[in-house]
Amino acid sequence: MRSRRATRLLQRRARQVRPVSFDGLVEGVDHLVVQAPLTPQTHHTFDRATLRRMKPTALLVNTARGPIVADTALYEALTEGRIAGAAVDDIEEEPAKQRDWQPDNPLFELPNVSSSPTPPTTPRKPSARSAPSPRKRPYGS
Repeated sequence: MRSRRATRLLQRRARQVRPVSFDGLVEGVDHLVVQAPLTPQTHHTFDRATLRRMKPTALLVNTARGPIVADTALYEALTEGRIAGAAVDDIEEEPAKQRDWQPDNPLFELPNVSSSPTPPTTPRKPSARSAPSPRKRPYGS
């Protein structure tokens, strides 16, 4: 049985969270983190039309599979100032699945893109614009 204090805390938390539609989410957020499986339904979820609805100050972070975000649409959105920046863990062509892959995607040349390589099947050197590796710190420090 929950204490009154725990019940009030849960009720306060519930009031601070509100469900929104996908459109409302895309149009209203400052930071959008994509974490979804790649399925036929999620392929190119973030296409030209979706990215154009985002705020020009928004940041898109894709830690899911690359093809959920259309690379050409993301490139256009970033170069046209439709969104402020992006961080990608993988790109549409999914280089981790290609032996001897060399980065030639124009997204890697943009100053408002941060990329981090996923664990590849073959070693890959991170680009100069790649996000630095997080430092490992013991818990509690």
